[in-house]
Amino acid sequence: MANPATPDETLRRMIPSLSPPQIDDLLLNQRRLIDTPELLDLLELNTASTALQRSKMEEIRRHFLVTHEPLRPAVEHEPAPAAAPDVEAPTEAAPGVEAPPAEGEGEIEDEEDRVAAQRIMRLTTAEKVKLAFRASREERSILIRDTSRSVQNAVLDCPMLTDQDIEAFAKMRTVSDEVLRTIAGNRSWMKNYVVVLSLTTNPKTPVRVSMNLVTQLNARDLRYVVTDKNVPEAVRRQARKVIDARNARTGRH
Repeated sequence: MANPATPDETLRRMIPSLSPPQIDDLLLNQRRLIDTPELLDLLELNTASTALQRSKMEEIRRHFLVTHEPLRPAVEHEPAPAAAPDVEAPTEAAPGVEAPPAEGEGEIEDEEDRVAAQRIMRLTTAEKVKLAFRASREERSILIRDTSRSVQNAVLDCPMLTDQDIEAFAKMRTVSDEVLRTIAGNRSWMKNYVVVLSLTTNPKTPVRVSMNLVTQLNARDLRYVVTDKNVPEAVRRQARKVIDARNARTGRH
């Protein structure tokens, strides 16, 4: 669905019968939906879409397609529940994983980055999305922490995105859990062990995601996870189970 080579006409025929996971794939390609708003119209008519997906569609239409007339009057949907504000105490980071920033600072470390962040904060959501498609590494690092999912998805869809970007995002404790979930769901990015370790030890990563990643860690990192108080208890228990299972297979005690 997210393949840019797929012709528009093919997508038009397929969209009415897409399943929720396939709709998610297409929603990741915001640029395609903005350039061809008829595809968004058809997505809104697909009754298989979830409330969260409809919320994403409404956000795209509200910010980028205000002059486009939909195929039918937009149906009002119950808005998705607002995300709880992030309130985190400073914590100690795992090896190779950056410590959380001071409150209000994000990962902005020098004056140049701070000026760039202030400039970006003054942009509208639509302007941020446009910037994300051509942003520098520093700008991507700022934009990925924006509260708008449209902006976050645009950063993750940026053609200039690198492995180093994904490694940095996976370590961040000031991005939304949805960003971390999206990274974990990308098979290509998850071939990078640094990303796997960073997501597993990042307390912002959804617990279910972290628990699934524990089995991919090496012995040294598993031992660290077991003792890391910043990692949720359920993940630490899972790490201990993996260690015990491996020891049982090798005859260790």
